[in-house]
Amino acid sequence: MPGRQAFWPRDAGISARTAAQIEAEAHLGPVDAGAGGSRRILALGPPRILEARAPAATLRSSVIRPPSIGPLPPGYRHEASPRGALALLASLAPRLRAVGFDLDGDGPLAPSRLRGRRPLQELEVARERFVLRRFSHGGLLRWLTGARFLDPRRPFDELRLSCELIARGVRTPEVVAARARRTGLGWRLAILTRRVEDSVDFGEVLARLGRGGLSPRARQAVLGAAGVFARELHEAGLHHADLNPRNLLVEREALAGGAARLWVIDLDRSKMRPAVSEHEARDNLRRLYRHVARLEREEGLAISRADLARFLRAYHRGSRAWREAWRAIERAHRRSGWVHRATWALERRFGRSRKR
Repeated sequence: MPGRQAFWPRDAGISARTAAQIEAEAHLGPVDAGAGGSRRILALGPPRILEARAPAATLRSSVIRPPSIGPLPPGYRHEASPRGALALLASLAPRLRAVGFDLDGDGPLAPSRLRGRRPLQELEVARERFVLRRFSHGGLLRWLTGARFLDPRRPFDELRLSCELIARGVRTPEVVAARARRTGLGWRLAILTRRVEDSVDFGEVLARLGRGGLSPRARQAVLGAAGVFARELHEAGLHHADLNPRNLLVEREALAGGAARLWVIDLDRSKMRPAVSEHEARDNLRRLYRHVARLEREEGLAISRADLARFLRAYHRGSRAWREAWRAIERAHRRSGWVHRATWALERRFGRSRKR
């Protein structure tokens, strides 16, 4: 109608399309003969409710789906929902649920004496203790992203790898639960393993070595066993993503001169290979050497060159190849050492800033 003003103001919260539909249903009312001449009055017909329907494709795309975690080894139960995914060892599932461990809860946790990238916690179930490790980024990335991850499969990949290593005779704690829980744009990940009783991490063993806290017999046995165990990991096909002293456990019996048995833990992002190449094996040993150097630098440990030689000789089963390996590891360490020292300094600085 020419000259007519729309009777829906722009700020009424109604779209132009909706207003046009309503106005199209308006009808002309009776003539009003006023002082200004006759005019017709716009009147609305009976009100109608217009139902908005979203296209089916839009509705389907807005549904939050459970994460895909891949197949699990025999003996595990799996549950998934839009909130996340959980895998439980079937033989322990009822007892874990009974104490409150599930997709949304942890149960009654207590601090662990074991150390990791983040503080570890323990859960006691029927007089047996389990260690809960929450995934955390390493290096400077941890201060930027916290404990959020983009890939929810990581704890389930670790579960599968742990089962494969145990089947091959490698000592690693059995995984009893793996979990991915949705949080905003990422995932919070956790894994629950059996606790290796009466053990300490290899970093603590090195600290005792530095303080002279082990007998010469125990010193030789532990370092030799560590070298042999590292060789066994590589021969089994394991390329550990973060081989450092904190990720090797030593049974306490060895510290008193008994049999030296080691365990490998924290298999996140580690891979099984048909055969670990010499380059990959040496890269693993270089990483281990770098972390030992960091412990020396930050905690004042004094690991002798004889100790390092004993470890490498055991790894190479007494062959002369250990000398060339040592020289190659030291050359690589000197080339990249300044980068790592700078990164460690930044980590300490960011860490202090966050604690304030």
